[in-house]
Amino acid sequence: MIVETELQLSKVQSVTLDAKGYGEVRIGPSKPGERWKVTIMNTANDGSLQPIHKVFRGPAGHGQQLDYTRSGKGDTSPTEIELRTGDYLTATWSGGTVGSQSMFTVEGIQYLVGKRAY
Repeated sequence: MIVETELQLSKVQSVTLDAKGYGEVRIGPSKPGERWKVTIMNTANDGSLQPIHKVFRGPAGHGQQLDYTRSGKGDTSPTEIELRTGDYLTATWSGGTVGSQSMFTVEGIQYLVGKRAY
């Protein structure tokens, strides 16, 4: 019998902003049959400049833009996004402090598919 297990989702990706103050990360489910229900997205940056932060479903600039803030140093967005294996979010920061660290966090529910032990 195949069962779906529901777990708390909390995943973080980080990047060091490059010589132009730009960085991007990708995050999404990777296990077969896995899906995520993302309910919160959070951005943080430790630099002195305030970067612009964008979130896309799929590749940056080519995917569907889901979120935008001029408060890339620290901002939280409630949301409701479902991702399946192979889907991903791309988070970008631009205009930030060179060499600063940016973090993108997603929270919600993670669903895993597996066989029930007898």
